[in-house]
Amino acid sequence: MFIWLILACVLGGCVQNVYTEGAFRLDVKPTTIVPGFTSRLEVTCFVPRKSIPNMQTINSLILSSYEENNRSQMKYFVAINHSNGKTGHFPDGVTTSGAVNNEWDCYLNLTWDYPTREAASLFKCEVNGLNAMWRPVTVGLDASVVAQAPDLNVLVEEFTVNRKETLKMQAELARVRSELSYLKQQVAIPPTTDASISNTYNKLQAQVTALKEFTVKFVNTSETRMEASRDSLFHVSGVYDGRHYWLSKPVIVMGPDTYQAICSTYGGYLAEIDDGQEYAFVNGFIKKFSGVSAVLLGATDEASEGIWVQRHSKAAMTFTNWAKDEPGVNKESNCLYLFKLADFQYVDGLCYKVDIESPESFLCEVPV
Repeated sequence: MFIWLILACVLGGCVQNVYTEGAFRLDVKPTTIVPGFTSRLEVTCFVPRKSIPNMQTINSLILSSYEENNRSQMKYFVAINHSNGKTGHFPDGVTTSGAVNNEWDCYLNLTWDYPTREAASLFKCEVNGLNAMWRPVTVGLDASVVAQAPDLNVLVEEFTVNRKETLKMQAELARVRSELSYLKQQVAIPPTTDASISNTYNKLQAQVTALKEFTVKFVNTSETRMEASRDSLFHVSGVYDGRHYWLSKPVIVMGPDTYQAICSTYGGYLAEIDDGQEYAFVNGFIKKFSGVSAVLLGATDEASEGIWVQRHSKAAMTFTNWAKDEPGVNKESNCLYLFKLADFQYVDGLCYKVDIESPESFLCEVPV
């Protein structure tokens, strides 16, 4: 982080000072986000009253976002002044607040709930005002937010917990609905409309409403987190025959069972290629991305050497496009890969090879 000050050139005179400390600050909490897991990101430009030397009055605050590797490319901004309020252009899902008042502290805030990778940026805060001579003064601070990919094991555990919680809520909602239905029948039987039954009925009805609202909020939050983590972990293809293909960014090998669980978390499974047209689509999609050396598919011959079966559907593999000298004779090579050095043809490889220098990817097939 660094602080800079520009005193505008007026009447031929230019003055420049650098402030390395002071109450004026740009707060970023946290500085590292994990898309899908970081619940909140706040970026706040805070200017206590009379905290900037040579600035007698504050006219406006501007908070802007830039690409970290291209500081001349602005992504979005928000500005606030003492007369016209806020203005700017910023992404959906970002809330803003702020105030400019020379009698009090000034601030400008951007807040994300479950920020995506797009939120990772270089942020700049500018304070514009006038000095004692009524000359323009601009003071600024920079701070960065970086995105970190979630650990895949943590991802699987997190969404497993979410799935269990969802099932619990569904069971509780079904129980309350059942009791409500029973009491509704009792209340409807004349002439025994009992006040206590009616009160219980109303309470249960309120519980159902509250459970519905909680369930909707929980599902919406889970979907937001899954979308954020998906974008951090995968490249997503267009639609082919009612399905998307999700190519993982290269990872240190964890094995097909873990990959299958991750695909399942997102409603899919390790890809099963059934014909040449599907293979051509997948092959073209994978080649769009550099750094991909090997891509795990869903077929395996673990159960019986040479008999290739799909892990998800349990169906026999119907399409093959083996590279030269494949499949190999090594009985420990039981997993099917698309291999870059073979122009992403089929290769029979180890399921749990560990190669830090050449991490692999895996391909999920996700119905639309």
